[in-house]
Amino acid sequence: MTAAVIATLGIWFFFFAIDRVQAPGVEAYLKVYAAAHVYAQRLKTGGVAPPKFLTLPELVATGTLDPRDAAAFAGMEVTIPLDTDYDAPQSVIMSVRTPDGQWSALLGDGSVQQLSRERLQALLRAE
Repeated sequence: MTAAVIATLGIWFFFFAIDRVQAPGVEAYLKVYAAAHVYAQRLKTGGVAPPKFLTLPELVATGTLDPRDAAAFAGMEVTIPLDTDYDAPQSVIMSVRTPDGQWSALLGDGSVQQLSRERLQALLRAE
């Protein structure tokens, strides 16, 4: 599963590069993804149910993500759902709102799709 996530994050990186949006590198996405899951595991170990979603500011505030790593996403809104079914093709692994207001989502099938906010919310509700 980790190899699939790395591959899909790589695809996401190229998607942003093709659109010429200043995008963080694959390493930055992997750090955010890893930090979100480390934090969720820390909560579970402490007997606390993790939230349904995490954001970059939350990961930085909890000390799980270095502010320098979050800086790669300056001006972007990044959301990581923690209850994603990675085997479901339409599951949202990570979503990003770019400074120009467009939404993109990395899906469980490895695709990256530009979505309206309404479509992204519908996908998240379906999980």
